[in-house]
Amino acid sequence: MTSSRDEARPQFTSVTPVRAYESVVAQIEDAVFTGQLVPGDRLPSERDLMAQFGVSRGTVREALRVLESGGLIRSRPGDPGGATVQANSSARLAKALTTFVKLGQIGVGELIEFRMVVEGSAVRLAAELHDEAALGAMEEAFARMEEAAGVSYEAFSAADVAFHLAVASCSSNSLFSACSEFARDTVLALTTENLKESGDPSERIQETLRRHGAYLQAIRDRDGRTAEALARQDLVDYYGPHLSPDERARIRLLLLPVG
Repeated sequence: MTSSRDEARPQFTSVTPVRAYESVVAQIEDAVFTGQLVPGDRLPSERDLMAQFGVSRGTVREALRVLESGGLIRSRPGDPGGATVQANSSARLAKALTTFVKLGQIGVGELIEFRMVVEGSAVRLAAELHDEAALGAMEEAFARMEEAAGVSYEAFSAADVAFHLAVASCSSNSLFSACSEFARDTVLALTTENLKESGDPSERIQETLRRHGAYLQAIRDRDGRTAEALARQDLVDYYGPHLSPDERARIRLLLLPVG
């Protein structure tokens, strides 16, 4: 007896042999995007895919490699079953945007401008819309920053990232969370050494705590505009000295008056 779920499973068709793996990729992607395949579903085995698509094992494996590198599926070596469809993940977006950075199509200044807009908006929404549970998560993340301040620069940086994630998640906008995570991680990867070498790390840690504490207080007060302004200013003050004069002039255009 077949279930309605089984009847809804996609039926793949043969593809032309010229760059056939791209057609295989396109059909599987379409099945995922249209809901015929959902996270947790397994694709047919390689042998079954070969038969359905009418292509060689090498073509099927190349298609699966492309799909896995894009985060759409996951396969386990030695697993006799088919690859598993993965849940939506910000990692796919981050990977695509990181590629632009590595190709030199996005500069550090542009990334900081992007962070100012996205993270500033996330902080404002967190301030205006948070409930007690969300505020508690942000308070806890900030407390971990304070604890990590006496451990090491690396521990503090990790706690700082966790705090930003907590704030972004309280915005209730998954795109803000995904884009904020990508932009922050990429900027840090490009500037970490410069930041570590600029001044006394303990002084920088205390200044970061002061700034984050200020816009956390604005969040507590549900003062969204002030929280957003402080978050944007924090990014300018933190990264501005490492940018060119032209880049610094641009990012200052995105500052908002406090209060």
